[in-house]
Amino acid sequence: MSFSLLVLHMWLCLRRLKQEGKEGVEFGQYLYEIYNHDVELRVSKAGVNLLLTKWMKELEKIFYGNIVAYDAALHPEASLNELEKVLWRNVFSDDGTSEPDNSVLKAVQAMARYVRWELSCLSLTGKCKHF
Repeated sequence: MSFSLLVLHMWLCLRRLKQEGKEGVEFGQYLYEIYNHDVELRVSKAGVNLLLTKWMKELEKIFYGNIVAYDAALHPEASLNELEKVLWRNVFSDDGTSEPDNSVLKAVQAMARYVRWELSCLSLTGKCKHF
């Protein structure tokens, strides 16, 4: 789950940086490179050196897949609970079930509220706070 939460928070930052145009996108690329280097170090420390390239490609695929899903969940044409569905798949579901049961549903909904809140706060944050 920690990797999934890290990806979610990277998406929050990258989404906000995009709003700053070319300079924000360039800084976002730099931030992604730092993130990627950190992930590579963590995978290496976990002892999968022989399969490092394979693991990094898989993690990068997951990263970009999650980002696309988060963006799509916020698209005006998305269903009202699309963000909850995406958070369930990307963060909470570890057994492949398609929907959360009642015991987890409140946590998924709380996470969706948190994401929307943070997006709102980030949109109010001035450029100088990011750079």
